[in-house]
Amino acid sequence: IAAFGDLGRGEAAVLTYAIKAGGLVLMDDRAGSVQAERHGVKVVSTVGVLIVAKQRGHVEKLLPRFQMLRERHFHIAEDVVRSALDSVGET
Repeated sequence: IAAFGDLGRGEAAVLTYAIKAGGLVLMDDRAGSVQAERHGVKVVSTVGVLIVAKQRGHVEKLLPRFQMLRERHFHIAEDVVRSALDSVGET
């Protein structure tokens, strides 16, 4: 696994593979996303996946999904939630 500063082993492993194999990574860790972009790896977040799912009709409403994630201690900043909801017309 390549050295990526303070990243955890999981993020470092994902980035090492993505750099070699190409493609994109699903990553919510800010430091990991910065490192990925520095190495030319496209990053999508959990919020991004949910937005695309809503746009493609796979998810009816995003708000319940965000509530479920928060109940499971997944941190999403309130401004990110509001922006995501605005982007899909759930205001």
